Amino acid sequence: MKQPTMILKQCDKIFISFLLPVITIMVNIIIIMVKAKNQIIIKFNNFNNSNIFHKPFLECVGSGHAKLALRDDWQQALLTVKESIGFKRVRFHGLLDDDMGLVQSKTLVRNITTIKKNNDHNVKNYILNFTKIQQVFDFLIYEANVMPYIELSFMPGVLASGTTTYLHYKARTDPPKNYDDWGHVINSFGQFLVQRYGLLNISKLYFEVWNEPNLKNPLPHLVGEFWTGTQSEYYKLYETTSKALKNVSSKLQIGGPTTSGTPAWLLSFIKYCQNNSIPLDFISSHSYPSEVKVDSFIEAIQKSVDISKQINKTFFLSEFNDGLWFGCCHDRSYAASFLIRTAYALQNTNYNNVPGRGNDELKIDHQYLAGISYWTFSDIFEELYMDRDPFHNGYGLLTIDNVPSK
Repeated sequence: MKQPTMILKQCDKIFISFLLPVITIMVNIIIIMVKAKNQIIIKFNNFNNSNIFHKPFLECVGSGHAKLALRDDWQQALLTVKESIGFKRVRFHGLLDDDMGLVQSKTLVRNITTIKKNNDHNVKNYILNFTKIQQVFDFLIYEANVMPYIELSFMPGVLASGTTTYLHYKARTDPPKNYDDWGHVINSFGQFLVQRYGLLNISKLYFEVWNEPNLKNPLPHLVGEFWTGTQSEYYKLYETTSKALKNVSSKLQIGGPTTSGTPAWLLSFIKYCQNNSIPLDFISSHSYPSEVKVDSFIEAIQKSVDISKQINKTFFLSEFNDGLWFGCCHDRSYAASFLIRTAYALQNTNYNNVPGRGNDELKIDHQYLAGISYWTFSDIFEELYMDRDPFHNGYGLLTIDNVPSK
């Protein structure tokens, strides 16, 4: 483990690398700063030849896990960022977790034993309960006017092939013991959504399979990880999920591989889908800047967009923020400067030959960039635990008390 002083030095180095170009850029563009309600508004003009300000960061914002969306303070925080920023979607882990109550054992719920008659393999040893999911989605769609970006995770305990758990909320991360049962749950979920909210609404949603299946820890049994299966097992999970949703309607949009460190797995995942005629509507992955190089984050997005463009699909960066370090820098000026510079760099303009400007050759085809999703909108978040202290350098745009921290 790195010593705290080494971590702070690394953060300061990255901070300087990002802040210097930002300061230089601001000298060369029109900046209007209006102090109103203790806020500073920065307006950029003349980004590119088309004078279009691309805003892929408004397409989605991240949160922790699904159960948090039942909390009043979480809902108020979402309403706050919706009003002030205008995010269109919200994404979170754990929609299928046991604490959401979707898949429940018949034996536990009704104290009965399932009896299969005449070798009827369609009889299930579980029942489905959409109550909590409906409560969350009703709030999002009908009250907040924010559509869910649906991450299909994690494995319901009744379906899991093992007992592995991960994170504070005990996400089950093993592959299913029976892929047909997994497909049945996904198909039933899709039918529920269409019946409740209508095909017109649901066909506009993104359905993303799992979360970071490629992220492997050196001590998985001690630390845990998001997916204990292999890459081929993830592809099988995606195939089962994709076909189950398309059996509900061909209009439902399904994508993956939702990997950490884009463009990891993208090429092999696309090849697998093409070779096996598996439906694929969009590509998704994640990126967190961890290099001192100024443009590494934008370059990762560009590479991923170029890959998606080759197969005429869109790319969605469904997680990013100013870095993965925990307890350092997220509530510092570094985070704000990173976001400002990222917004500028996404505009496909050059840097007017200023010192430390980065790569002038970066050009992102926004026709194929569906969106980028900041992780997260609030410090109401508990992957390891929930920190009650304000400004503890959590991931959120808001503190746990809904005070802006970026």
